[in-house]
Amino acid sequence: MVMSSNNSTSKSHFNIYIPNSENLSQGTRMGRPSPTIKMEPGIVTSTTNISQFLSKLWKIVNDKTTDDMILWSDDGNSFIVRDQTRFSMELLPNYFKHNNFSSFVRQLNMYGFRKVLNTEHGGLRCVRDDWQFSNKNFCRDRPELLELVKRKVGRL
Repeated sequence: MVMSSNNSTSKSHFNIYIPNSENLSQGTRMGRPSPTIKMEPGIVTSTTNISQFLSKLWKIVNDKTTDDMILWSDDGNSFIVRDQTRFSMELLPNYFKHNNFSSFVRQLNMYGFRKVLNTEHGGLRCVRDDWQFSNKNFCRDRPELLELVKRKVGRL
């Protein structure tokens, strides 16, 4: 994945290139860092590692063709998995070596994502199969924050 910043005004704009899902899934494991991300030219020039899991998640959530299964929330501070079963069967195997939604949620938790409860229905599960997750450093149009999302270190 390569990000570049163009600073023509005071607001930075990032262009993102993420290799296709076949390249991302070959010979990688979910927790392993992806190739180096370079932010060039502009105000921000840095090199960092972002895990394969986060790279794939970023690609999936930003892919408009999958909005019927996973998409950004209206405010862009979280993402929503619309249909857990369809997402697990149709999308997860294309990016990861499994189709297990519980494993996907476990990975999200390891990276500090939290489930957002629906307060409309008193936190109770409604008819829809929507699951919403947030992490303060995983926000729409803010790829520069991805380097701040870190996997939790296990206890010894």
